[in-house]
Amino acid sequence: MTPLFDAHCHYHDERLRAHRAEFLPQLAALGQAGAAQIETDWKLSDIRAGLAQVYPETSEVFVAQMLNLDLIDGISFSKGCYTGQEIIARTQHLGRIKRRMHRLQLPDAEWRIGQSLRLGDGRSGRLVEAIRSASGFEALAVLGAESNERDSTAVAAVPLPLPYPV
Repeated sequence: MTPLFDAHCHYHDERLRAHRAEFLPQLAALGQAGAAQIETDWKLSDIRAGLAQVYPETSEVFVAQMLNLDLIDGISFSKGCYTGQEIIARTQHLGRIKRRMHRLQLPDAEWRIGQSLRLGDGRSGRLVEAIRSASGFEALAVLGAESNERDSTAVAAVPLPLPYPV
């Protein structure tokens, strides 16, 4: 199976490219409010699909495996040279991935990309993406695999399923 992106983030799936191109005329026709709604819907769809975006606030914070790119064939370990290749390959082949991305439902609050958070079960991590939904906020966060001590000031997050096993 060809990955959706190679190490240089080039699209390999023409259907994905066509799908994204399909939205461009709709954005122009809907105006500012419609464009904002499409962007919100898009981000919510990406969260529900477990697809991470990297923003300036999270640039150089995560390696590919933390964002589950290895689980969705989103990175190729067999071709090309790229920045960070050594650490990504070492992590992949030694199997020591201590942090993974999870989907969460968060309570109403001011959430920011890259924000640190601690869950009630003691796991901690950083927000990758968060968007308001009908039930509060849906988010993707990279969390440690191990729980530390429980914290009474922790975020009341509810784990939500991803469409792939973590």
